Amino acid sequence: MKTNKRSSSAKTSSSKQASLTSSHSKQDARSKRDSSQRPPQAAPSTSPIVKSQTLPLHILMVLDQFNIGGTETYTLSLTRELLRQGVKVTVAGKQGKFLQAFIGLGCPVYELDFVLDNHEPNTEREQELMHMLSSIVERNPVHIIHAHQFPSGKIAKAVACAAHIPFVFTVHGTYYDHSFLDDLKDAVIISVSPAVERMLRTNGIRSYLIPNGIDTGEYQARSEVYREHLRKKLGLPSDALIALYASRLSWEKAEICKQVIHAASALRNFGFQRLYMIIVGDGKDEKMLTDLAKQEHLLFPQQVVTFVGETTNIHAYYQVADCVIGTGRVALEAMASMLPFIAYGTKGYIGAIQPSNAAAAWDSWFGDHGATPEAFTIVKFMSDIERILNVSEQERRSLAQWGREHVHERYHITNVTRKLLDAYLEAVTNLQTAKNA
Repeated sequence: MKTNKRSSSAKTSSSKQASLTSSHSKQDARSKRDSSQRPPQAAPSTSPIVKSQTLPLHILMVLDQFNIGGTETYTLSLTRELLRQGVKVTVAGKQGKFLQAFIGLGCPVYELDFVLDNHEPNTEREQELMHMLSSIVERNPVHIIHAHQFPSGKIAKAVACAAHIPFVFTVHGTYYDHSFLDDLKDAVIISVSPAVERMLRTNGIRSYLIPNGIDTGEYQARSEVYREHLRKKLGLPSDALIALYASRLSWEKAEICKQVIHAASALRNFGFQRLYMIIVGDGKDEKMLTDLAKQEHLLFPQQVVTFVGETTNIHAYYQVADCVIGTGRVALEAMASMLPFIAYGTKGYIGAIQPSNAAAAWDSWFGDHGATPEAFTIVKFMSDIERILNVSEQERRSLAQWGREHVHERYHITNVTRKLLDAYLEAVTNLQTAKNA
């Protein structure tokens, strides 16, 4: 089980408690629901939450740690959009590099050490953490607790049960411990891809199928002037063709990064001298990967591969790149930035994303959650990199425009949040109905 980092004491970073309402319950009441993507629904309720046409919802959003990663970045976007749509949100998690971004949203943020510095669950302080989280719920009446990760999710579920409020858990991948998933069968579960939904269903767990979303307005096509400026800062030639790989550099993702380095070395040896690589991210295997790049003569005498580490401003590197390699949320960010994207995840390889394989990409969350139709070979990977970097300008523009429109239509955070609000409202309504029965 992978968890996140860093420590701090329990404290509140903000105390805004304004009561907000939303206009979305009218839209929610009118929206058509896809019964194939949700559990069976209870009979219509006369709950005042529905009848009053307001959303006096207060969500306690719980993370292991405020780290830089796909789950945390999505939760930041989701929290921002919930606030925009009139929902009150409080957030709790361990101090990390993303803490200031959450504080900047203007909602209450509590620092709780759900995990240790070695990424393991903080089991010795579990009861204390439970008590602190319960005090947040009691002090600021919360309607729903929504968690995303294991150690914090286990504690959050216990607190929700004790407080008799709905517990929502988003399953972001296939890596969760099965005993933990079994404990979630009475919770409201969100699956983020068809592959995850199938995995849960196989284990007897019903879920709402709602993808992770992105605010496409935060990602723009590159500016040529800014692009040249950043390339000079990085010491990259103006005529370089740059592929960017973005991921944590640990576990299976480090193995993928090894293939990225091998592909770069082979392509350069075969004469693709304009090829350069940028690797964004850090992790326990970063030194091993740096040593590999040295062995492949990619760092000296000419720096073909540039390791830039972890960053809170990946947008700048998207401005530099000509294509992006990765999986999950990186796919959405790259295509929203109008960059060609090569999907290569822990469960399989898809290749360059285009209309013909967009459905397969969604099904497996760009190769990270399930088997893919394309078998990985280093030769195929090299061919895709070379082809996508050498397409005509017209083909590049066409693919880039399609990618941005596809992400905007399918994964926009506003639409995702509306679907999640449906699930929130049903959870609250069903609990009230059960209490009144």
